[in-house]
Amino acid sequence: MARRPHKVAPLPNTTIHQANYDCSLETQKTLRGVDVLVMVSAHESLNRLEEHKAFIDAAKMSGVRHIIYTSFYQASPNSTFTLARDHAVTEAYIKENGLTYTFLKDNFYLDF
Repeated sequence: MARRPHKVAPLPNTTIHQANYDCSLETQKTLRGVDVLVMVSAHESLNRLEEHKAFIDAAKMSGVRHIIYTSFYQASPNSTFTLARDHAVTEAYIKENGLTYTFLKDNFYLDF
């Protein structure tokens, strides 16, 4: 699943679907049949949290049972790092929606 499938190198025995972080019928259709979803956090933007929530809604409506989400180390509503606050909100939303989950707690990379 990618926003720009033409930029994704195909792997053997896979199908690449176009979809966005939204709750559109297209995204829901793409997620049907997916039990475990790896959700990579969206890029920094003014509507990042709305995108995350819409995508989580689409996942739940499509029958996804488990989300693996790339969060951030010490994500918290009180974090001094603003994006960590976004991750805390996304984590809470996943929990509130009754999905099982795994949160991967990334940290800054050496090249940052």
